[in-house]
Amino acid sequence: MSFCIKRSLIIMLVTGALAASASADNIYRTVDENGNTVYTDRQPTPDAKPIRLRELSVVEAVTYAPPASASTAQNALQDGMTVDQMRRRYRGFRLVSPAPDQDYWGTGNIATLAWDAGEPLMDGMQVIFYVDDVPSAPTRAATYTTERLDRGLHQARAELLDRDNRVIATTDAVPFNIHQQSVRQQRAVPLGGG
Repeated sequence: MSFCIKRSLIIMLVTGALAASASADNIYRTVDENGNTVYTDRQPTPDAKPIRLRELSVVEAVTYAPPASASTAQNALQDGMTVDQMRRRYRGFRLVSPAPDQDYWGTGNIATLAWDAGEPLMDGMQVIFYVDDVPSAPTRAATYTTERLDRGLHQARAELLDRDNRVIATTDAVPFNIHQQSVRQQRAVPLGGG
């Protein structure tokens, strides 16, 4: 091959490659047989001219810090508090059920205990209920239902623990009675006033 033919061939290949890459950036607007407007990057007919699009505005995305969740805020609050400050915050921790000397009749020897603190618990805090000094599993629940108890006098109390299992508050012991009406007691009740 002569130098001119090689040169012409190289020019044609480079021009074709440039035209192909340039056409990849072109957008064509056509209308199909149903009257729908179609935009494409492929030249629909040899005489089709690409449309000019306005230059796109590019705005850098703003990155925001994720909002602090309630639990993160509570952790930060708890991190900044001393044990004495937490004790002052939860000084209203108390048993609201049973009432002192409450009698439980016909409950299948089961009692329900409940606490109130006047404040929501911070993340990781838990309560342990005690019946006759036997602890329950730690919980965040506001109520606790006992196992079957023997008839007679019992005592209930509760402890509030922080996330490091330090005692923040303890309720007073509350006495309560479990009664189970017997068949004999039921017969002793006169029927019809007689």
